[in-house]
Formats: sequence, C-alpha cells, structure tokens
Amino acid sequence: MSEELGHSLVVRVHPHLHKKALSDQLKWSSSGFLRNFPGVFLLEASSSVSSYELLDLADAVVTYGSTIGIESIYSGKPSILLCDSFYDQIGASVHKASSVSCLGSLLSSLDSLSVDRSSSLPYGYFMATFGFAYEIYKPFDLFSGSICGEILSDYPKTARHRLLSHMKQNLSSLGLVQR
Repeated sequence: MSEELGHSLVVRVHPHLHKKALSDQLKWSSSGFLRNFPGVFLLEASSSVSSYELLDLADAVVTYGSTIGIESIYSGKPSILLCDSFYDQIGASVHKASSVSCLGSLLSSLDSLSVDRSSSLPYGYFMATFGFAYEIYKPFDLFSGSICGEILSDYPKTARHRLLSHMKQNLSSLGLVQR
C-alpha cells in the first residue's frame, strides 16, 4: 500500500517493548518479514534512531495508541489512530482508521487531513499534571503511584485495597476525608 501511495512505511517498534511481556516481545521479534516488502523499513525497539527525528521527517504518523500520535498533532503532522486510545476522545485532531480501506483512504488524502496543533494541548496538560493536585498521592505515570510513600504496585490487589481502606480510616479520624 505504501508504494502505491508514493510513500515509504517506517515501522518503529515501540522503544519500551523490552518492558513488556515476553510473549509480546516474541511477536515483534518475528516481524522481520516486513523487511521483505518494498518501501517498508523496520526499526527494532533497540534502534538508536530517535522517534522524534522520524516524526520530523514523516508526512503522517500512524499508531496503535502510542503517545507519539498525539505528539505528531502538536508537531503539526496528521495523526492516524488504529485503535481506541487515551487521547482520541478529547477533541484532538486525530483521524481514526476503522478498517484497512479507511486507512488507505486517509493515507491517500494526507494533504487534506486537518491538524489543529492546539487540540493536543489538553492531553499534554493532563499528562503533565495528571489532571489533579494530589496531597497524599504521588503519581509516577498514568497507571502507578504511591500513597504516603507506599508504592501501590508493590502490593497485590487485595493488599492494596486493605492499605487504601486503612489509610482512609486514618485520614477520616483526622478529619481529612469523609468516610
């Protein structure tokens, strides 16, 4: 499809793949078959090529939910999303491809895809501030954090619930939260 549209396709395996499950790593390690297609280039997760350098050179960015998709909007590049993501419902000028034919249609009309750089700012603000000013919770990222210095991911799910319940009791006895 890429050559038909006059473009090359660079597949950048996400740099954080080494932190994923071994089964995910094995799926991508077998993706070398992509090199057999003309105009398709595969960059392994361990590649030293900067995703931002690729973004600067790209005509558009197609992702499966990676944040480089919203960053491409901020950079003024069309962003095409192949799945639901955290940023597709905030009014960002991301274009969703629900099928292969839809993807082909979007890629064949890159010049007409709207890109409103400012539409990426709400997501950037939320990620920078995690949306809330916490007093006792310290977020590390979107999915993890600590309460009063206790790292929540260090506890199994049931223990986390007990810890949160215990902390809520203590805070309510101090009048800091309502039960």
